[in-house]
Order: sequence, then structure tokens, then C-alpha cells
Amino acid sequence: MSRARFAIAFGLLATISGCLGTLLPIDSPHVRDAKERKDVAWLKQVCDGEMRVKYDSVKYDACQYQKELEATGGPSGKTDCATVIERYKAAPKQDDGFVITMSKEMASCGKYTELFELVAHWGDDGRVLTALDSPTLDDEFEKYAKSHIGASFLNVEHGNHAMRHIAHWLEKKRHFGHCESVAEAAKDADEKVRAWTLPYLREAKCKTGIPIAVGLLTSDTPLHRMWACQALSHFGDSSVLPKVKILANTDAFHELQEVRGNSGAMYATKVYPVREACVAAAGKIELRH
Repeated sequence: MSRARFAIAFGLLATISGCLGTLLPIDSPHVRDAKERKDVAWLKQVCDGEMRVKYDSVKYDACQYQKELEATGGPSGKTDCATVIERYKAAPKQDDGFVITMSKEMASCGKYTELFELVAHWGDDGRVLTALDSPTLDDEFEKYAKSHIGASFLNVEHGNHAMRHIAHWLEKKRHFGHCESVAEAAKDADEKVRAWTLPYLREAKCKTGIPIAVGLLTSDTPLHRMWACQALSHFGDSSVLPKVKILANTDAFHELQEVRGNSGAMYATKVYPVREACVAAAGKIELRH
């Protein structure tokens, strides 16, 4: 090949390589980087199909991140209290970071009822509320509990998960001053919500929680009966002993558990977790009184 032809061929190859470089498909790290730099316009291009993506999931993520950024005010991050709840409801919830950002905006706007009812259930182990923890948030929960008594207490979808996470937050941060308000608010609430008050009432040793725990002793859900006895083992008094002892002797719920015999062979045996919890509770109550 002549030197001239070689130069032409090399030039064409370089041109083709450069073009291919600009056509490399968008991948997940690219959209994550765009999210970090709050590049809403670029994410919209990917979402609208104006750029080639490596996988369909990459386009989906770009669309989700675009909506999240728009919900939180885009690059400016401007707070708009009039629309914060609607923006939160409409946006996808891809991760805790987004939810925490929106929760901070709700708190700054005084939207605490919505925060406890719409946001508290999100994430694991009360992570969102723990991230927001402050004396103000603690006071606002007290106000919420006192103004939402009975059927209105966490009467929302995922209300039981919200109570679970609220309880975890209160326990972790040692906010043990809500015995009366929680016990009063939850006494006529949905059963699942009542059941999830027990971890908090138990850890705070709230005697005001006795009516809630006693009420759950007759639940159709074995787990709730077991939790009730476990809670009463911490704060129950002699007045609850007759009912606790009835379950300790008669509760029919059982599970099969594999155990290894002396010969090494495995066999199944019945265990009664509710009875065992109530037997233990009865013993602790009697020792205290």
C-alpha cells in the first residue's frame, strides 16, 4: 500500500472510531452521576429516548431521577410549601435520600401530620425519622398523638409500618416521654397499629399501655398475643395475671420444630410460642408483685 493510501485509510479509521465513541450507550453510572450533579435537562434527554441506552433499566432510572429532582426543586432546590405534599406523592421513591430530602422540606413547612402519616413508614428501622430527629420532631409527634386519638391515629395505608418505624425512632433516641399520649391515642386504633405500639410501650415500661396489651391477648393473630404477653412481662401488674395465665395454659397456636434426638435422628415436635411467652410473663409479674 502506498504511503498516501495508508494515510487515507488511517484517517477514515480514526474518524469511524471517533464517531463510535460518541455513540457509546448510556449506562447506569452516567445517570447516577447526572443525578448527583442535578442535571435535570440531560436526564430528560435520556428519559425521552434522545440518547441510546445500554439497558432499558437505564432509561427507567433516568426518568425516575428526573422526577425526583423536579420534585425537590431541581438544581435550585427551592422550597415551595404550597406544593410539597403533592410533589412528594407524585414522585417515585427510589431511595431514602430522596425521601429524607422531601421530609426535611415538609418539616420546614410545618407539615408534620403528613410527615408521620405519609413518610414515617418509608425505609428500614425508622431511618427517615432518625435522620430528622430533633427536639422539635419529638414535640411534634406528641402533638400529633394528642390530636389523633382512636380511629384517626395513623389511620392510613401502611399505618402499622409507620408505627413500627416511629417506635424504633423513639426507642433509639430514648424519647420515652410519650407513654400517656401513645397509649391514649392507640387504644381504639387499628389492631396492627396497636400491636406496633407495644415495642415502644415495652421499652419505656409504660404502665399506661396495660389496656392495649390486655386487649391484644384476645387477638386472632398469634403474634399479637405473644407480643402482648411479652409487653406485660415488662409493665404488667397483678390485675392482668388471670388472663395471662389462661393463655399460658390454653393457647392453641403451635408450630412444628425440628429437633435432633439422642440417637442423632431428626424429628418434629410441637412448640407453643404464645404459651411460652405468657408463662414467662406470668412468672415475672408474680415476682414483681
